[in-house]
Amino acid sequence: MHTRSDKTLSARHREKQCHQLRLQLSRLYKLDRFDLFFMPSQRVARLILSQLMIRQEAMNRQRRQFAFAASELQPSPRGLPPQADSIAIIEHVSPLNGKVTAPDDHGSQGVIDASESFATLLHGELVEHGQLFITTLGSHAALTHSLVLVALRTCAFSTWMRSELRLFEQSLVKVTAVEAALQRIASRGWQPYNVARVAPICLEQPLLVRSVSAPGLPFSCIPLTPAWGSALALSSGDGFYCRERGLLHLAASARGDGSQPVTMTEALTQRLQRLLLAAAR
Repeated sequence: MHTRSDKTLSARHREKQCHQLRLQLSRLYKLDRFDLFFMPSQRVARLILSQLMIRQEAMNRQRRQFAFAASELQPSPRGLPPQADSIAIIEHVSPLNGKVTAPDDHGSQGVIDASESFATLLHGELVEHGQLFITTLGSHAALTHSLVLVALRTCAFSTWMRSELRLFEQSLVKVTAVEAALQRIASRGWQPYNVARVAPICLEQPLLVRSVSAPGLPFSCIPLTPAWGSALALSSGDGFYCRERGLLHLAASARGDGSQPVTMTEALTQRLQRLLLAAAR
């Protein structure tokens, strides 16, 4: 049976490990202008952020009501507060079609999903213009799939918002996930960035295909019919086929410190050709 002292020591250990991981991520990914928080999953992170942003807006409305005459206030439609699903989630890079949306286009109006840009060659753009973003640490950072990073630009959000997020972190995050990320950072051979980039792909044999994703991403999206897509023998490292969109997502990976890109177009084209040749048999 755990005593109160044991629980206190456990909480302190978790807080210490989280602090160490924050320091490492801030250094490796140039996040010194952000406050960093950890969540167990993207679904949990989105739900918590939605609720906190709604409460923050409600408090802002109350302050405005005290500051201005009632005749000067603009009531919300039908007098209803915003709902959780009204919080916009903007994908910096869509994994389904490779479309890139600049963070500064919508960054002040919602939460940026940076899972396909964090720790890639688009990382600098994200850090320069993003205000609030979430990302899994198991994708391009290759740290752990059990942690999601929530990053808030310090100057753009209230102390209340940051305090609430820290409380959620303390109650939801498992120390084993944090320790796994720290061990990965300390391991020999690990590099913080996926520096792979892929130019447009055009293949004529055994099938005429052209990629539709933006150039320079660490993956390529190729239109394929469901008949071809279902015949592909994809491994976990290859990518995935989205039947609803008729698009194949082929992933590329090359580790580095973020300073030198590695062009993977030829390697990905050859992999695509092998997959299609195998599917045609």
